[in-house]
Amino acid sequence: MEALSALSHSKTATVLLDIHMPLMSGFDVLDRMNDLDIIQSLPVIILNSSSNSEDIEKALAKGAIDYVNKPINKIELFSRIKTAIRLKLQRERIRNVIHKIRYGYKRFIPFDLLKLLNKKSVLRIELGDHTEKVMTIFFFDINNFSSPTYSLPPLENIQLFNRYLRQMGPIIRHHYGFINTYIGNSVMALFPKSADDAVQAAIKIHEELIALNAELGKNMRIGIGIHTCRLILGTVGSTDSMYGTALSKTFNLVYRMENLTKKFNAHIIISTETLMALADPNSYYYRFLDVVKSEGEMKPVSVFEILTVKEQDLEKRRNNLRNFEAGIIHYQKKEYKTALTIFKTIIIEDPDDYAVKIYIKRCEFFIKYKIAEDLNEGWL
Repeated sequence: MEALSALSHSKTATVLLDIHMPLMSGFDVLDRMNDLDIIQSLPVIILNSSSNSEDIEKALAKGAIDYVNKPINKIELFSRIKTAIRLKLQRERIRNVIHKIRYGYKRFIPFDLLKLLNKKSVLRIELGDHTEKVMTIFFFDINNFSSPTYSLPPLENIQLFNRYLRQMGPIIRHHYGFINTYIGNSVMALFPKSADDAVQAAIKIHEELIALNAELGKNMRIGIGIHTCRLILGTVGSTDSMYGTALSKTFNLVYRMENLTKKFNAHIIISTETLMALADPNSYYYRFLDVVKSEGEMKPVSVFEILTVKEQDLEKRRNNLRNFEAGIIHYQKKEYKTALTIFKTIIIEDPDDYAVKIYIKRCEFFIKYKIAEDLNEGWL
C-alpha cells in the first residue's frame, strides 16, 4: 500500500513486481494501478518464481510489459529495466507529440465543432459530416478599424487586431461559444447552448473594449449583430481540403444587422428571434430600432438595440427609453407630427442618438410629402 501511494506522486521510472505476495497479490497491485490510471505511463516488470505461463499471460493482460523468472540473473534484469525505461521515455515523447498535434489542430479547427458533430478525433472527420441545430449566430466587426485613425503598417495592424482578439476570444469561450470564422477584421462566433450566452458575451466584450481602449490609447468601436435560428454545421470542400463551417440562409441577415450598428451608432443589435429566445428579456435594457429585410427573404425582421452596456452614451438612451418607445408607437401609427415632437425632445438631451436622428428625418419626410411608410417594407 505504501508503494502504491508513492507511485501517484513520485518520479518512478519502472516497477518490479512479484506476483505471489501476502495480503495483496501482484495481480491486485496491477488492478489498483489500472484504477489509478498510471499503468499506461509506468512500465511494470513481473518477477515470477515459476515459469507458469498462465500467471505471465494474466499479468501481461493487466498491463505489465515484461517478466523475469527467478532465480534472477542480474545482467538480464538490468537489461530489461533499461529497455523498460527506454519504452517509458518513448511513450512520453509520443504523448508530447500527440499533445502538440492536438493543440495545433485545436488552433485551426474548433473542437466544439467536433463535439457537435459527435466526433472524438479530427481523424474521424469526413467530407459531408453535418448536424442541424438551433444556435445563436454572433457577428462582430471593428467599425472604425479601416478609418484614417488606423492607417497603420500591415504588421502593426495585425498586431493590434490580435491584441484585441486575445482579450475578446476568451470571453466568447467563457460564455460557451466558439469562433467559427475570421473574415478580415470581422469574426463570426456560434453559441450552441443559449441566446443569453451570446448577449452576455457581447455585453462583456464591449465593457472589456472600454478598458482596452484606455490601455492602448485607442478609440476602437465594435458592432455586434446577433440572430438565433436553425442552421447546419458540417464539413465542406473536397476530400483533401475540408473546412468545418456553419450554413444558414440567414447569415446575410446577421451581416446586415452588424452593419446597422454603424448606421444607428449602436453597440449590439439583436433580432426578434434572439429576443424571444432569451430566458428573461426584461433582465436587459433594449429598444426597438427598425425592421430589416435580408436578401432573398420575403418577411422583414424586427431588430432591437441592447442598452445594458455600462457606457455613458447608453445611460442617456436608457434614461430616454420610455420617451423613445412612445415616439416609435406614434410613428408606427403614422402619427408623424406627434412622433416628431417626441423625438426632437429626446435629441436635445442626447444629440448623439443616431436612431432618433434617423426617425426625425423620416417623420419630416412623410410630413412634407404627405405619404406614409409601408411598415412591411421598411427603409433598411
